[in-house]
Amino acid sequence: MASKKEKKPATSSSKRPPIVAVLGHVDHGKTSLLDYIRKTRVVEREAGGITQGIGAYQIDVSPTKITFIDTPGHEAFSKMRSRGAVVADIAILVVAADDSVKPQTEESVKYIKEAGTPMIVAINKTDLPAADPEKVKKDLLRVGVACEGYGGDTVAVNISAKTGKGIDELLEMIGLVADMQGLMSNPQGDLEGVVVESKLDKRSGILTTIIVKNGTLRNREIIKAGNVQGKVKALLDEFGKRVDQVLPSSPVEILGFTKLVPVGSVVTRVGEHASTKVLLETNSTSDTHKKKGILKLIVKSSSNGSLESVLEGLPVGIEVIRSGVGDVNRDDIEFAIVSKAAVIGFEVDADSAVTQLAADQKIILRTYKIIYQLIEEVEDVIKELTSVPEEVATGVAKVLAKFSIGDVNVAGVRVEQGILRLKDMVKVEHEGKISRGKIVSIKQQKVEVNEAKQGGEYGIGVSSELDFIKGDVIIAYNIQ
Repeated sequence: MASKKEKKPATSSSKRPPIVAVLGHVDHGKTSLLDYIRKTRVVEREAGGITQGIGAYQIDVSPTKITFIDTPGHEAFSKMRSRGAVVADIAILVVAADDSVKPQTEESVKYIKEAGTPMIVAINKTDLPAADPEKVKKDLLRVGVACEGYGGDTVAVNISAKTGKGIDELLEMIGLVADMQGLMSNPQGDLEGVVVESKLDKRSGILTTIIVKNGTLRNREIIKAGNVQGKVKALLDEFGKRVDQVLPSSPVEILGFTKLVPVGSVVTRVGEHASTKVLLETNSTSDTHKKKGILKLIVKSSSNGSLESVLEGLPVGIEVIRSGVGDVNRDDIEFAIVSKAAVIGFEVDADSAVTQLAADQKIILRTYKIIYQLIEEVEDVIKELTSVPEEVATGVAKVLAKFSIGDVNVAGVRVEQGILRLKDMVKVEHEGKISRGKIVSIKQQKVEVNEAKQGGEYGIGVSSELDFIKGDVIIAYNIQ
């Protein structure tokens, strides 16, 4: 199995728990696996369970612990997911036994390999009748993953996130791979942590989730992440409980930064420097993530990390004129009014006054709880806006004569194909030019009718802009 070398601190080094990222194709069970581990392994530690949204949690697996990063699992969020793979010591690749290798599986493999992160394959849904773990292993060869028994040394564990089958074995394998890596840190050394989430909480303010990689983070310390500085006012563990200090490999939520911190930033104490060039690429989300397009959007999200995921997932054709963290507010709607934009939010709300203002001003306002639905609906809108209208002929008639009744031009026609109906759009191509108009009346033997059918002869009154002569062909059509 490939190993990832880690620079060890100079003194007082001690073994630290592994940090694990779980990646895989959407619907293959990544979330179910994390949820099963969370529910079965943390209940003994805290009756209230883990708070939602921290983005990472730690479990006890005697005689050690394991920290899991809850990374996005859809190919639209490859950037966030690749960062998860880099910060992690071990990557779990989840593949459904009944669905095998899919595009996001292959993409996950690419990011894991680029990060040089040791991989364990978790073949999920093995409780299903259609499960075929051996096919999964064979298909993984195609994307460069050779499991044990198939010419390689990548460990594959058959599991079911539904029944719990194989989960204990998977946790044991994580511990074994971690032992092989010899993960070390210095709790007395310089502080080094990595931001995995940053969000604006309505009550508390800016909350930043980090995983400590080296040193010990304590209350009231002055810290920095890039150009953003802050003083630690509170440290909250994954249960939402206040703690005084945080040791290596532990996730923690920090109250104290004055600004949102880009996901992937390295956190240090003021006056100290990161000892290694670890982890994640620092790639901040700008306030205006602009891509010139045909649809203008204002995007709001619950956190900096999820905002970045939404922005990265938006299709070509979108121009994001404003983006930020927090609920949709009156200012967002007023900006949308003057810029003729739609407003979308992920994991945020809009109060009744804001919603009413949007409705009164005919501003599209949508909020979503599931990020895939957000992306898919925006993609559908773009497809509709960019689709080329197609004219479908519904009837064809040959002009036998032309005459006028008042201001109406009348064509005496014989219907060659289909049906021409009252109020149909019609066109005539004559000497390379196309003129268009509308059917305003249809008569057969001086009797008004609503349609002209194939084989019959009719007098069809058309709007004056339709230019035709005897011998032309009039085509009725609709737009699809």
